[in-house]
Amino acid sequence: MSFANLSPEARGLVERAVLLTLCQAAIEDCVMARISWEMRNFRSFGWNAGQCSEKLLKACLLFNGKSGNFSHPKFDNYKELINLAGNILCKPLQAPDGFRVLDDETYEEPILDFINRLVLLGDTNLRYRGVEYRTEVYDLHKFDELVFRLSRCLIHLDELKEPTTNWRNFLKNNKGYTHDHFLTLLEPKFSEFFSKNNFSFCPQNSDHKESLAFGSGKNGLIELMACYANREMAGIEAHKYLKENSKIVSE
Repeated sequence: MSFANLSPEARGLVERAVLLTLCQAAIEDCVMARISWEMRNFRSFGWNAGQCSEKLLKACLLFNGKSGNFSHPKFDNYKELINLAGNILCKPLQAPDGFRVLDDETYEEPILDFINRLVLLGDTNLRYRGVEYRTEVYDLHKFDELVFRLSRCLIHLDELKEPTTNWRNFLKNNKGYTHDHFLTLLEPKFSEFFSKNNFSFCPQNSDHKESLAFGSGKNGLIELMACYANREMAGIEAHKYLKENSKIVSE
């Protein structure tokens, strides 16, 4: 089943389900990657950075009619998206304006080279220190840039943005543009985090009081599964597309 051939109602269900499952989880992984970097736990940074980019990659592919039905991504999965997105993704990673580069370190790196290192950092065996890994001094900033670029591809790139311009060309010509509809679906704390590139995470509680916490998380598939259970055509279409092209849903 083609994403382009889905009804508008089914496409909306798919988009919201993907944003509230893969993309919400990706931002949580992004937060943990930053905390790990601040703690100098580079193994954990690598694992969480790899997980974050993996989920965003799958979401971008699903929104553009490609299969995200794989476990851990291979280099070719990223290459498929880069070939699809072109200039939105493929330019080398370069130091931001005003960023101070150390005299004995080089910042610029082809994005495929950085992704190749990220794929290795996301290796399953890294969880148990079963493989070697390395990070470089600017990897946090490069990770920020990759996440930002992937977030811009969370849309059907061939769909018209304006009467004569599709999203691919619009994003190419508007380099700082991000999609508000993604941020509005996220929990506020993650929306704020995601929208700040090179965000500096501070783990200290401002009042230094002991804090108690409990964990809970929303089911991002509630709307889609309700439509599917009620045998609504849009729900059936959306469920079929995600079942064929992802691991998000099952019977």
